[in-house]
Amino acid sequence: MSSGQSLQAQLNALLPQVGGESEGQAIKTSVLKIVHNTVVFENKVYQIRNICVAELADLTRTFAVNQTVPSWYWFLVALGVILLFAYGIGIFILAYVGYLFWQHSNLDKSRTIERYGLRLGMNSGEEVILASSDKDFVLKIILTLYDIMNTDTPKAVSFNFETLNMEDRSINIEEAYGSTVVSGQVGRDVVNTI
Repeated sequence: MSSGQSLQAQLNALLPQVGGESEGQAIKTSVLKIVHNTVVFENKVYQIRNICVAELADLTRTFAVNQTVPSWYWFLVALGVILLFAYGIGIFILAYVGYLFWQHSNLDKSRTIERYGLRLGMNSGEEVILASSDKDFVLKIILTLYDIMNTDTPKAVSFNFETLNMEDRSINIEEAYGSTVVSGQVGRDVVNTI
């Protein structure tokens, strides 16, 4: 660090910056695996002991729709007024336009898309959010992480975000004398290899 930099600039260079790759944005993944003391998804591996927060993130968004009146409604109003004086048919056009305005005022002015996520906060300050459409599924993952964090028993659990199911692949061997146990599968990326 040069002596010409301010103390604040030196401190900012040392601390992790807010607004990183995963800050506030949800990652779509199809499979999350917890193997012994690691959490694996896509091509990322996190140690469970480095996770300080596992919580439900509400990613529900509300979008504004149907806010403006279509411009052709106003064209029909003008046409109805003109035809009202020229012919008697303008009264029917104005009645129809009144019905259209009434229908437009009764439309939903917003649309809500429900999404939830598993927010994993690391000791380093990094934050990862794994998106899902099912709140109960995310809560099931959090409870499983809680159980794994509080026991010494090795676990191998797989969560499929597409089918919303959990598969416990833990191997519990009570007694094995003189035998070998081989387990695993090969895939394209890290999460499918484990």
